[in-house]
Amino acid sequence: MSKYPIYIVDAFTKLPFKGNPAAVCLLEKPIEEYQMKKIAAEMNLSETSFVVYNSENYDNEPILIRWFTPTQEVPLCGHATLATSHVLFHEANFPLEKIRYDTLKVGPLAVTREIVDGKPFYEMDLPLGKPNIIELSDEIIDRVCKELNSINKENIEEVLLCKKTSKLLIVIKENVEEILNLKPSYTGLLDIDFGEYNEDVLGIIVSTSVYNQEDCDYSQYNCVSRYFAPWRGINEDPVTGSAHTVLANYWDNIFNNNNDDDNDDKSLFALQASERTGEIKIKLNRDTDRVIISGNASTVLKGTINAEFD
Repeated sequence: MSKYPIYIVDAFTKLPFKGNPAAVCLLEKPIEEYQMKKIAAEMNLSETSFVVYNSENYDNEPILIRWFTPTQEVPLCGHATLATSHVLFHEANFPLEKIRYDTLKVGPLAVTREIVDGKPFYEMDLPLGKPNIIELSDEIIDRVCKELNSINKENIEEVLLCKKTSKLLIVIKENVEEILNLKPSYTGLLDIDFGEYNEDVLGIIVSTSVYNQEDCDYSQYNCVSRYFAPWRGINEDPVTGSAHTVLANYWDNIFNNNNDDDNDDKSLFALQASERTGEIKIKLNRDTDRVIISGNASTVLKGTINAEFD
């Protein structure tokens, strides 16, 4: 029987039981894909990450990271990357202040640690998601609004698709309450035919700005969103780093497009308004097509998983 160190970390929060939980499995040597799938299914969180790392044999090379939902492997997961970095820094004695990762599909990633107000704060250097405006038929839009339960069709400003991350972005006029009140039918969402984009949509982001809502409870944020991905076995993801690589591109154009002062802090502050909630700091580098997604993390569980595979 094999035994692997396993952790559960709440990402994008300073406090336990907030943010987005991810499982992190540390391996001394690689295991088979089907074995990772079994462990991820057993953990039954939105994502479980796997890294091969041994502090005694670390050679300063990038660390391969892979992410699995309970049902499938995914090309990128921001919150599980943050959780993994938290474990490597604080549980596995990673010797540097920057971790470099290699991935199977999205290229190199990097995470840097700082201490802010006595808490670890992580900056993830991720590839930028680039959504493009698409035209969906009135019939499809009506169905999406209904199954999200519900969006007023007249409040939709734009519909965009990021094929790189398989995420549909629906931007609505400034109305946080409309996003907070969504109660999707997940089986209904799975049944939608998106026409020519049917193979490209594996998640839906719904977002609005808080730019002109000074009197609301969310005025400290630039944007508020929720993310639904039943196509990946995740009904609603509590806080999603990869979704914010897409949101970063869109909202940076809105908030910073006319700001040419290099001395200004052009970071955006975002809230993902799931039941658990999570806060994310976003900053773009358009010269490199990268985005810095930043947040805190908190370890809530550590132990050993006993695995006997067929």
